Amino acid sequence: VQRYYDFLLDEMIEYDKTDFRKLMEKYGLVEKPIYDAYYCVIAGRNPDPSPVSPLPFHALMSSQEFNYMYDQLIKVLGTINFFLFERKDYIVTLLPKELIQDPGKDLEPIFSTYQQLLGEQYQGIGISRAVPTEEVRQGYFQALKALSISRNNSRHEPCFYDDLGILQYFFDHSGQVDLTPLMALYREYVLPVVQYDQQHGGELFTTLEGYITYRCSPTAICKALYIHKNTLYSRLNKISQLLDKNLSDSETIFNVSLALKVENLIKAGMLEGGLET
Repeated sequence: VQRYYDFLLDEMIEYDKTDFRKLMEKYGLVEKPIYDAYYCVIAGRNPDPSPVSPLPFHALMSSQEFNYMYDQLIKVLGTINFFLFERKDYIVTLLPKELIQDPGKDLEPIFSTYQQLLGEQYQGIGISRAVPTEEVRQGYFQALKALSISRNNSRHEPCFYDDLGILQYFFDHSGQVDLTPLMALYREYVLPVVQYDQQHGGELFTTLEGYITYRCSPTAICKALYIHKNTLYSRLNKISQLLDKNLSDSETIFNVSLALKVENLIKAGMLEGGLET
């Protein structure tokens, strides 16, 4: 088994215009076909599950362990035409787009394989968009961002970069998601309404969603929710009191709209860990 070491990834991510095909040719490693586009799949791991590691750095896998992982992936994919890299805290796999017709379905065996092989060390999976060879670097960083969300979720469910939505814009310079502004927005503009409904069996949250969805049009909202305009105005007045906001203000409308997107991410489990912050 050919083991491609960290230096290849180091060089690839160091320069903005690194072409994966040319990089492999540079080091004489083109023994497999290089496809036009790849998915980058990064499985996070914690090689030393103990709270305090006696080592300054995580240890890499032995050649035997790496080869076993490589062999298991061959069995799942039915081909050797992929690339496997190891870093200290995660495993990077480049999968040709041609092998993946339906990412959500076709990558599931890969996810299961990593979860089984890594066991207690498993720390989530991030998946990039399909990127051309000259943009594999961008795919690498996309997968890392998605991995950050997967790690944040208590179930460590795999996360696709395309599913991040607004989360794509909330990463710091180290590539870690900063949930603080998102959760602050959610707590200020949505949570009071959610809590009120939970305590009183109300329909304020649905009304707030309708208010944003139908662009503040009373006629459209009432038609969609099957309510009278007087009921709508009563609910909006209550929402305004709970939030201490003017729902006619354009900035308030924008913030509520964004906070509702955060609510959807929470429901999807993508911001589960953020609720504790």
